[in-house]
Parts: sequence; C-alpha cells; structure tokens
Amino acid sequence: MNYKAVWKPLPGSQSLALSCPCNEILFEGTRGPGKTAAQLARFRRNVGVGYGSFWRGVIFDTEYKNLADIITQSKRMFRLFNDGARYLSSASELRWVWPTGEELLFRFGKEADDYWDFHGQEFPFIGFNELTKQQSPEFYEMMFSCRRSSFRPENYPLEHGKLLRPIPLETFSTTNPFGIGHTWVKKRFIEPAPRGTVQRDRQMVFNPQTEREEEITLTRVAIHGSFKENPYLDPQYIATLMAIKDPNRRKAWVDGSWDVTSGGRFDHLWNESLHVIKRIAGPLIALMTGASRSRSLTYGGHRLMALPPSCQMVASSARLPGL
Repeated sequence: MNYKAVWKPLPGSQSLALSCPCNEILFEGTRGPGKTAAQLARFRRNVGVGYGSFWRGVIFDTEYKNLADIITQSKRMFRLFNDGARYLSSASELRWVWPTGEELLFRFGKEADDYWDFHGQEFPFIGFNELTKQQSPEFYEMMFSCRRSSFRPENYPLEHGKLLRPIPLETFSTTNPFGIGHTWVKKRFIEPAPRGTVQRDRQMVFNPQTEREEEITLTRVAIHGSFKENPYLDPQYIATLMAIKDPNRRKAWVDGSWDVTSGGRFDHLWNESLHVIKRIAGPLIALMTGASRSRSLTYGGHRLMALPPSCQMVASSARLPGL
C-alpha cells in the first residue's frame, strides 16, 4: 500500500523522541532541534488507531500567552493530515478534536493549586512546554495522578477480533537548560544518568486487574537535541544565538549545557566581571583623616568601602582570611 508522507521526523534526536517507549521523556537541548514539533507529533501518532475518546492529551505552559507558539505550530502540522480535525479557539476551549473522538488540550499551570482544575480527569498523554519554566516540581508531579486511562483492549476489539495494545501512559516534556526550574529539572533528569540512558523505578504495587501484588517498572529518560540536526534553520538565527551577551544563556541555548548558573531569583542580574572582586595583594589598612573624619577600608591601596564612625583602625597589618 502506498502512503503519502505529510510530515516526518528529522533523523537523530527528533526521531528518537518519537520512538522512545519510556513513560516520562524530557526532550532537552539547544534551541532549534524541533522539540515542539516532536511533542505535537508524539500525541498525533496515536490519533486514529482505535483508542477514540480514550486518547486524550493536555500540553501545559506557565502562562496563557506562552501557548501562542505551540498552538500555531499545531495548526501547521495537524492540518497537513486533512483528517477532519478541528481547532476550537475560544478561551474556554483551546483544543483540537478529531472525528474519531481524540482531543488535545492546551492549558496553563504552574502552582500546586492549579492542579485542582484537572483533578479526577484522565489524560494518558501529558506534555509540558519548556519544563524549566516551572519553578518547582509540585504541579508537574501532581499532574501524574491524571496520567491514567480506563481503556481496556478486550472491551474494544477491532475487526476480526484483534486487540489494540494497552493505551500508553506518558509524560513528554520539552526544555532547554535555562530557566527558573533549572535546578530541579537537572536533578530529576540529568544528574542521575547520562542523557539517553533509561532510569528505571521498580516497585511492588497491588494490581486491581489481577488482584495481586506485582512489580511495576516506571521509566524516565532525557534525550538531547541540537540545532545542528535541523537543516531547516536559517544560519542567521544561529548567529543571533551566538551573539547573546549573557554567557549562561548562550551556553544553554547554543550548547545545550546544564552546567550553567540558572534557576536563582537573581540569576538575570549576575555578572561575574562586575560582581567578583579579584584578589589583591597587600596589607589591610584603615585610614582616618582628622579634617573630614572620613573612614574607609583599604586593601593594598584600593578603597573598598566606607567604615562606620565606631570603627577606628590605623595601619593594621592584618590580612583578609583566605587571601
């Protein structure tokens, strides 16, 4: 049978992200390897296979306005399939619906309290756009209670008695290393194992379907992508990234490095050239002029700070600890 390919993943990390069988996937790296497209395609791959309304997904960002880009990309991609999918654009909807019953929602959330808007719902597919925007793992982890489905293959046999495989339960997130949630995301995905290495969490749980204790394994992986894999990127875009002055942002966006300073409240203000005082050799001397009674702390002849009037030290030969 001949097929017309309307979209296909790029070789490399994008293809790997689509075929990965893990429950929890972080597609991370530089800017530009096609992370958002992979996230949308990850959901779309199970549309029309027979799950119907049981195949339901939601993709989160932290602010309503931040959803604009991923919604635009979804329109470009999903309309290529010409399968009758409709996008409902009202503020209360923001979702794709398919004639076969599947639906994909776009929502915003970042606080633990935001979870209660989704409590009790079923989403076998949960996505987070730019996960390092999430300040803490609270909302992310709470949404795992919604990663479930009541679909049972034996109750919905296909023609000729064939059964679908159990519906996959997956959380697929995208991110680059720079963002307020850098620290917790790095601790969860990057530090425990090299990227591309599957982390396995095995535990004994009671299985209501078999009514006995069974060992269940949950899997997690980080997949690294680079702009160098994307032949559709304009080199001027790369030059723009290379020209970024902030060394941490440039290292994260261009190299996809997690060894950056990010995630702190004042990271955007930090500049090593301005805020780190170089070591200065020489004695510690406090001077006081009788006329102005101006007091200053000097080290090696360099004035560093004003001293309060109560401090009167003259010609001390003491040195700063560690210098």
